[in-house]
Amino acid sequence: MIIHWGVIIDATMSTVVSIYILQQIDTKIDRNNERIRRIEIILADRRVVEQASEDLDKATDTMRSASQECTAVQGEIDIVTSKHESGEKRLYSGTVTNPKELKDLQDQGDALTRRIMELEDKKLNAMIVEEDCKDALEEVVRQYDTVVDERGVLQEELRLESKSLSNDTVKLAAEREVALNSIPVEVLGNYNNARTKYRGVAVVLVNDGMCSGCGMGVSTASIQAARGGDTMVNCDNCNRFLYVK
Repeated sequence: MIIHWGVIIDATMSTVVSIYILQQIDTKIDRNNERIRRIEIILADRRVVEQASEDLDKATDTMRSASQECTAVQGEIDIVTSKHESGEKRLYSGTVTNPKELKDLQDQGDALTRRIMELEDKKLNAMIVEEDCKDALEEVVRQYDTVVDERGVLQEELRLESKSLSNDTVKLAAEREVALNSIPVEVLGNYNNARTKYRGVAVVLVNDGMCSGCGMGVSTASIQAARGGDTMVNCDNCNRFLYVK
């Protein structure tokens, strides 16, 4: 004997009441299973995290490229500066006395000076780009961390919900077995066929003289017969089992 929503289920219960309770149980089991299925789909869907990871990789690569550009420009500056200093030392060392050679050294020094200035401007621009990339990367990292944290919280909540639903379904399955005891095999077969045909809903309530399954009116005779609880009564329109409280 099991108490189901305030109703005692046992083998002596009428078929009509038992089939109604069976429908309630099956509906709850179906909802639980559907929710568990949806939870599994959500848990398997990692697109948000994968997108955040992809964005992080792109931002990291962009930052790396910007840093490499700065390093490359600085390396060229160092090389050109070294050549310039070497030329200046030679120009003013007194070891070079040939006017043409001195003129060439001076021209070379001027050219290197101009090149150093160009490279310094290039480095400044590269540093600005690098700083922008750094800020962008920091923002993407924050976004990635937020996505991962939120995903972790959601996963934990959904796993707990799924576990609770699974435990509830086990209890409902036990109640279902008891309800089956008072349902004839033929009626159960019709019930299962109707469940398949009408998306899981084989038994419906009669509300204000209307079938809650199809919305059509139910005859007074059918309502009285269903209310008696001795025989199974079907809706004349949709053929679902009728239950009158």
